[in-house]
Amino acid sequence: MPRFLIFVVSISLLLCSNINVSLAADLSFRLEQSKIKLSIPDGASKSGEIKIYSQSGSPISLKVYLEDWVYTDINDGSKDFYPPGSTPFSCAKWINYSPSELLIPPYGIGKVNYTVNVPKDAEGGHYAVMFFESAPIPPEFGGPEQGIKSGVGLAIRLGSLIYIEVKDKFKRSVEFNNFQVSNDIKNNYLLISADLKNTGNTDITTASSYHIIDFKGVVHARGEFNNVFMFPGDTGMIEASWKKPLSEGKYDLVITTDLGKSQEEGGVSRGPVIVKETELYLGQGGEVLKVGQLR
Repeated sequence: MPRFLIFVVSISLLLCSNINVSLAADLSFRLEQSKIKLSIPDGASKSGEIKIYSQSGSPISLKVYLEDWVYTDINDGSKDFYPPGSTPFSCAKWINYSPSELLIPPYGIGKVNYTVNVPKDAEGGHYAVMFFESAPIPPEFGGPEQGIKSGVGLAIRLGSLIYIEVKDKFKRSVEFNNFQVSNDIKNNYLLISADLKNTGNTDITTASSYHIIDFKGVVHARGEFNNVFMFPGDTGMIEASWKKPLSEGKYDLVITTDLGKSQEEGGVSRGPVIVKETELYLGQGGEVLKVGQLR
């Protein structure tokens, strides 16, 4: 039995008085794919389909349309949406699809076919989202006997994120800046941070970890940084902490960053793994005395 992924982009609600929550069930549907990741050579095309599964006992009318998306400045994976073709890495204009409207019978299945045409000499990563938006229930739907009063409107919008990577013409790379190791004065934690800049030409989702090792090769501390999500040119901060005491002495701090987290999630080959290290000197109280250059 296939595993269905649901990507709820937005639920629009206007509430002025009582609402019968069963109306939401009358609009319920799900998408077979929340993400579509394709590798296509420049000048070539690829076709596919997106299936929509109704979970409603009533017919559902859907409008289908494309928009652009980008990661927000906080780089935590949240997104902003824009008109199609309006952002630097858009592929919305490369995509033809049909139909643009569909009516799905109760508990039925709808289907939208699409074709992606990659221009000649294109390179790197390009992105769009295909939205499926239900027709809103009118404010006075059903009348007072169904518990609905004037001023209520409800519509649901789900989306499939589209990632297009031009085959053999993409690069994943990052630059480390503003590397710091410090002490949290209040709690005496060890704090580790750095800015990562996407210097490649496609999207990157990082998964980073650290190890603090003594000269005998014994690991005294380890942990994980937050993931960051970046388009080309974006910069995101990774941060981690160690909350237990560490003895005085010299250590090696090793940071490992996997640039292929998004690739792994998409079921395709992983990206490169970068290893950086430096020396770390701690005092008797665990205070940071000296930090070497990250190399």
